[in-house]
Amino acid sequence: MKKILSVILTIACVFTMGISLVACDLFKNKDEAAAFVSMDINPSIEFTLDKNNKVISVYGANEDGQVLLYGEDGIVGADVEVATAKILELAKELGYISEDNTVVQTTVSSDKSSKDESIYGKINAQVTASAQSLNIALKCEANTAYSLMRQLEQLKAQYPDSTAIQNLTTSKLKLVISATETGEISVEAAAEMDTSELVSYVSKAHKQLETYATKAYQQVKAAASAVYDQAVGVAVDGVYTAFYIKNLTSHLNTAYYGALYQSYRTANRALNATASALAYVEKLNDTALNSEQIQAVLTAFGSSVTVDDLKNSDGEVTMNSIYAYADKLFKNSNAAAELDELKTKLDAALDEIDTELQTKIAELSETYQDQIQAIADGINSIVDALPEAIKNLASIAFKDLTDLCKSITDILADGRITSDEIRGLAKQASDKADKVLADIEKDLSKEELAQIEQSKQTLLENAASAKTQMEQAIAQAEETAKAKLAELKASRTSK
Repeated sequence: MKKILSVILTIACVFTMGISLVACDLFKNKDEAAAFVSMDINPSIEFTLDKNNKVISVYGANEDGQVLLYGEDGIVGADVEVATAKILELAKELGYISEDNTVVQTTVSSDKSSKDESIYGKINAQVTASAQSLNIALKCEANTAYSLMRQLEQLKAQYPDSTAIQNLTTSKLKLVISATETGEISVEAAAEMDTSELVSYVSKAHKQLETYATKAYQQVKAAASAVYDQAVGVAVDGVYTAFYIKNLTSHLNTAYYGALYQSYRTANRALNATASALAYVEKLNDTALNSEQIQAVLTAFGSSVTVDDLKNSDGEVTMNSIYAYADKLFKNSNAAAELDELKTKLDAALDEIDTELQTKIAELSETYQDQIQAIADGINSIVDALPEAIKNLASIAFKDLTDLCKSITDILADGRITSDEIRGLAKQASDKADKVLADIEKDLSKEELAQIEQSKQTLLENAASAKTQMEQAIAQAEETAKAKLAELKASRTSK
């Protein structure tokens, strides 16, 4: 009887495992991104696809892209051909596609070149089909936009010692640019990822960025969140320090955990806030140009181009608005010899403007020196406030913390501070904080951890007004962004 029962149980286990394996195969990676597609008409639209070539995220990579997508559905969840047709239909309806703008520059990136070719072929076939249904000449071609080529050259010049950046192609650069849009990863770190990692990262980033997330909205949201995070987060992180000091005798050998965690997490918050602020300073392509710079660009283009041709929706001329005009002009022209001469002149004008803007950015970045030094001083003040008994217990751990402080102050030595440098230090601090937190969770009992969580909750409840201020600022920015996109879309629809 026992033998029969054993056989039955074995069969049941095998059957159950079989069902589990089938279920895993059916449901695993259901929403995992397998490919990235960028379509530059202008507007610029990005989407990621699953392994069945269905769209799982879509994002307007510039303002015109956001205008096109605003208030629209039917793209996420659609096959790549259906999504392409929808985008082209909207582009035609809103006047982005016209007799003067008929080229759809397309980038496809995945872990296999054969997959890239297959997806590109599907998009190309759909562009041809849409051209017939929309009654306009359209053609699909690889994305070698003037602006993209310039950005690639500039990056390689900026990072001469980075093998990953030196090996960048234009298709991977599109992925890198998209990955860094959230401001949570540096250009160099993104370039070092393999393509499949980047595609997955970008897909998640698309889902984080609201469809109405204009540059102005993102800036307000980042600033409001940073203020709240600093005001509340720092206090919450200090709960661990307070707990360990209060319970010093029962956790004598690990009493330094709280202060160590607080120091690393506080540094991470402050460094991330500084990096975000610097990132907006560094966005030289969004900086309004002065009259002399604009005139230099107009001279390069020739008499047929006016200031109005180069303006963005805010009435400003920026590097990005110049790129938008140049990309459209160059991709729709067949006069190769004339274009080469024009590109040479435009390159010279833009190179000089780039140098001027970089100098301005360097000067602005110096204003953050005191703020960065204050971060290191703040960490040291946390350690200095500890009882000597705790500091003596963990001299090695606090030496590691001191080294981070030195790294923070060392970046001030060369006189140029970049958001990538600051973000790299923030990542170091975050990794160390996570490690200490794991040690804390092993060190404390469930009851003690529950006590800490209760203290955190009390602090958060007391900070309700700070949270309300943050939410109101973000809500106002959202309302403004939506109103602007709706207005821009309505103005194009009415033409």
